[in-house]
Formats: sequence, C-alpha cells, structure tokens
Amino acid sequence: MTKIWPANGHRGGENNPNHRLTWLDVVEIRMMAAGGVPYARIARKFNCDKTNIGLIVNHKRWSETCEH
Repeated sequence: MTKIWPANGHRGGENNPNHRLTWLDVVEIRMMAAGGVPYARIARKFNCDKTNIGLIVNHKRWSETCEH
C-alpha cells in the first residue's frame, strides 16, 4: 500500500517514523490532564518532557487534523 504524504512533507502522529506515542497514549494523556494530574507526573509515565505533554493537551501536537 502506498501512503500519500502532505504536500509539505510533514508526517504527523503515528505516521512519523520517530513517533514515541500512539493515539491511545494521547487520549490517555489528555484524560489524565483533564483529571488534574500534573504534567510532570504524566511526562514521567510516558517518558517524555512536560513541555511536550502541555503541547499535546493543548492540541498543538497530535491534533485531530493530523494525518493518521
């Protein structure tokens, strides 16, 4: 199967060959944050930076409009 990438060449989400998280992880991260769990604790669980957690929670990363 041939994948068609966006014109800008950016492969977001699980299509990025360097991804560490899955969409299920992203959903869990957003649910944990909505429940009041601190970003630092979430970051430790998923082995990433708390800044990245904030970007995910605020839909700056892994937005629903990403190709997946």
